[in-house]
Amino acid sequence: MLFLAPFNAANYTINGEPVSGTEFLRHAGLLFATLGLCSLAIAYAIWRERSWSRWAIIGFWAAQLAGAVGLGWAESGLGGAAAAVASLLLIVLLVAWYLFGKEDVVEYYRSLDKETMAHEARKRGAARDGA
Repeated sequence: MLFLAPFNAANYTINGEPVSGTEFLRHAGLLFATLGLCSLAIAYAIWRERSWSRWAIIGFWAAQLAGAVGLGWAESGLGGAAAAVASLLLIVLLVAWYLFGKEDVVEYYRSLDKETMAHEARKRGAARDGA
């Protein structure tokens, strides 16, 4: 739907009010583009089993929170920003706990770090042997 916005090829609303696609992009386009890029980074990192995937997930939620605060502030001032924080705080805390506090998840990421370091050591050894 985001790609159709410049062409007004769909219906868009902001706070329940209909707006044009270009108006929607002016208000929320940067947030949606950022979240889309974060999602692609997360998908790649999980697919390739990269140890930085949990930081990409945290980055997604940080962008989500920042966007919600910014849009809330723009629409309703401090009350809107506070409501945005309140609405996302629990999920952000749960995600952070899951990624950095849950023992088996932490162990999984430690094993990914060990695999990455072993792979890099093998590459350095092969480069030294070949030189």
